Amino acid sequence: MRISKILLVAAVLLILIEFTPPVHGESPPMVWSTQVPYLNPSGAPHDFKYFMDIKELGFNTIFLTVPWGAVEYGPNEYDFHVLDQYMNYTRALGIRVILVFFYSVPAATGDFNATPPWLINNGELEVNSNGHPQSPPALAWWNETDRQYYFGFIKTVVSRYVNYSNFLGVLVDYGWLDDDWGPGVNGLPPGYAKSDIVMFQHWLMQVYHDNITLLNMEWGTDYRSFSQVNPPTLPFIGDWRYFQEFRVWSINETYSELFSMIRSIIGPNRLLLFYWGGSIDDIYSLQMPELYFQLAERYNVTIVLDDADWTNFAVFFGNLARVYHVHLMMEWTPVPSSSSYYGKYISHLILGYPWLIGGDYYVFIRSLDWFYPTVQLNTMATGIYELINGTYPSTKVALLYMTMFGGTYSDWRYLVHETGLIPTSLFNVNNEYAYYPFNIITVNELAAGLVNLSNYRYIILMVPEKLIPSSVRGIINQWRSRGGVLIPFNSNWLSSGLGGALSGIEEPVITTNASVEAFPIINNDSVFLALNNYGNPLNTLHVNVNLTALGLRNGTYAVINLNGGDLINVTTGGLASFNINLYYTQSAVMVGIIPVNPVNIIVNVSSVNASYNYDTGVFNININGLISPKGDYLIIALIHPNLTQAGMQFTSNGLVYESVAAGEATSNGGYFTINLKVPMYQLMLNSYTLVLNVYVISDGYVINGESYLLNVNLNSTLTPYGWVPSVTGVNLSKYAVLIMAKPPPVTTTTVTVPVNLTTTVTTVVTTTVVSTVVSTEVSTLTSTIIRSIIPESTVVAITVGVIVLIIIVALIARTKVK
Repeated sequence: MRISKILLVAAVLLILIEFTPPVHGESPPMVWSTQVPYLNPSGAPHDFKYFMDIKELGFNTIFLTVPWGAVEYGPNEYDFHVLDQYMNYTRALGIRVILVFFYSVPAATGDFNATPPWLINNGELEVNSNGHPQSPPALAWWNETDRQYYFGFIKTVVSRYVNYSNFLGVLVDYGWLDDDWGPGVNGLPPGYAKSDIVMFQHWLMQVYHDNITLLNMEWGTDYRSFSQVNPPTLPFIGDWRYFQEFRVWSINETYSELFSMIRSIIGPNRLLLFYWGGSIDDIYSLQMPELYFQLAERYNVTIVLDDADWTNFAVFFGNLARVYHVHLMMEWTPVPSSSSYYGKYISHLILGYPWLIGGDYYVFIRSLDWFYPTVQLNTMATGIYELINGTYPSTKVALLYMTMFGGTYSDWRYLVHETGLIPTSLFNVNNEYAYYPFNIITVNELAAGLVNLSNYRYIILMVPEKLIPSSVRGIINQWRSRGGVLIPFNSNWLSSGLGGALSGIEEPVITTNASVEAFPIINNDSVFLALNNYGNPLNTLHVNVNLTALGLRNGTYAVINLNGGDLINVTTGGLASFNINLYYTQSAVMVGIIPVNPVNIIVNVSSVNASYNYDTGVFNININGLISPKGDYLIIALIHPNLTQAGMQFTSNGLVYESVAAGEATSNGGYFTINLKVPMYQLMLNSYTLVLNVYVISDGYVINGESYLLNVNLNSTLTPYGWVPSVTGVNLSKYAVLIMAKPPPVTTTTVTVPVNLTTTVTTVVTTTVVSTVVSTEVSTLTSTIIRSIIPESTVVAITVGVIVLIIIVALIARTKVK
């Protein structure tokens, strides 16, 4: 009996043992940031809770504006009290910080001390040819005293914080905000401050080897000295071309000095960013993208694309990033009056791959009507774009772009034309809308040997051939002698677009029944597709994706709406066809087309926790589970509201459907944990049903997919701030099998297992019990596999306990027989 008691105690202990799943690490996140002003709207520093809310909203990084005049209140006199406080707050919260510096004017942040008053009042200001200063004022580009003050300011601040654990990098600009030379004054370009003109004359001395006769022979002038040479007062007249070349040289010289100085402090690999914003064809500010990509390649600089909702900008920048190997961040300023911006920004993020490192949201001083829709899109973007990767489809067609600085009016007009020719939507060809893959290459890339023309069969000229330098025409002619086909510029394209030219030489990889934006990327045998309809609702968009033309092998593919994870279709062969709806405001959908190879595994969602943060309007949902048999799997969880809740389309003025979230985890010994942030700030009901879709991926294949209904119950409590909702319970139930290997015959019953997770949240999970009978020659063993909230470790303990009890009973029976 002593042995029996010992065995009985051992069995009970095995049943009661709690097996804690091992903690697994996460890969470093991408940069998802919001811009933070130096002070709040009342002029006071932000408190700790302000940064807590930023973290709660899903941002892992902030762009922290460092207004020059507020920190350096006098020459070499600094006040670091506020910055020290912010760096300590964010370090405690695990928020990374990018310090932002502007040479002139407030960065539209409300920080009106961006330029020190002691410099504005005493320094030299930038002016146009009539002597009128820019507004807001900007310091003269080539005033050496002011310039060194700025460099010294950056050096002092960065050196102070570079060793903080949450210091991520530096974003720096020079000149007038992010327009550099500025937008012009009264229709005239800037660059006519006294120090600018003196430097222009020095630059000419270098170009003409201090020989004024050489300049006179080329210009047809009779200057006696370089000090007599002044820049032309109007664009496109006189020697305007040389003045433009001088301003280009000024950008290269200044940023080379600035980037080199910062790199000497932060090292070669920390983030150094440049903020590009403006117009590709702006001859006043010289915001010519390729000029900055060349600098970025030299100094390992990440370019932040302002106005990423502009399609031709995003397309062009994505192409430049791939050739120059420069990282991109996409920046967006929400504009609630035009919903087209929402969907376009989200879908344009895909154009940055494979060089995309994240997104930046300019939302910090916006009203709630601006802020919360933006947060919803941020949550959607960060979750979904963390899941995907890839590169642009291969193509045999290149569009040749020529960067011009507007030396003549004719050049400038062609620059405007070729910018407008960059394809931004599907082409209407033969009564369907088609997407043809293409790359943009540039004249400068060819001249520098960065492009291998043997990769292309066709080159389409976006400007007349006569404008292309003779050296580059020689490269193109060599390519043509080897069978390349050159398609000359056609002025009819300015009205009709390039659809006719592309449709005659390239095979469409996407076709639809409506004119939308569609951008694909390829990752091994998967396709990720971004669709948007400029903010307009669209029911039943029919899409065909030619997988064969994209270079994917034949097989079975799952078409998944990544905005929530619904399985749209399972298709075989070389064509993936599906229907999808684009909803109001969002009008942007990410679709994944992923190969399928079902495997017999058991996905056990063991627990779900939920909480609601009233300040930020975000549901935090934590999902824990395990997979049997154990292995290293990639688990993807996607969630969205039930659109028909309460018997009506549940869109809450078009925003709640965008309350989607996505997360992923790699299982460790079968265990996984996924955290989701679901923004739903307009809570009108006491209970919400969310659709949770879980997919398991192994070696690039979807091997399992299941759908659950997650019911979240709420209760509101009256506080000094009004009625504040909180989660009182969550209920998870199996909804549907999406992808699964054909199981053996089973007998199915249903049980309900309540589990108290916390003092405020109770989870009730509907579970399925599958009984399988295994026969052998010796005995019959019945095993129970519980697909529920019961962990696998507990199932093992119960099984072992039962076996031990059977042995005990056998021993007792044997003793009695004796």
